[in-house]
Order: sequence, then C-alpha cells, then structure tokens
Amino acid sequence: MITHKDILTDGISLDMNRQGGDHNLTPEIQIQRLTAQLTAAYNRIAALEEQLMKVRVH
Repeated sequence: MITHKDILTDGISLDMNRQGGDHNLTPEIQIQRLTAQLTAAYNRIAALEEQLMKVRVH
C-alpha cells in the first residue's frame, strides 16, 4: 500500500472501502467525515502557503 502525508485516512481499512463498506454509514457520518477531511485539507493548504511565503521572502 502506498501512503502519502497529504492523503488522509480515518481509521477505516482500505479493503472495507473498496468493498463498499461506506454504504453502511449514515449520510450524517459521511458528511462529518468529508467535512473533517475538507478542514484538514484547507489547513494543509494554509501551511503550504505559509512555507511558500517564507521561501519567497528569503
């Protein structure tokens, strides 16, 4: 399995997701998971922007 620091996992096995395990989750849980992933992605973008600005200043 290939992992990357910018790819978020939430503890549910990849095999379960491949087999359609997400279909057993309620829409509310799916929305909560997606919202958490989106928030984390925005935070990562902000951190990368800060790093870029530091490089540009120097």
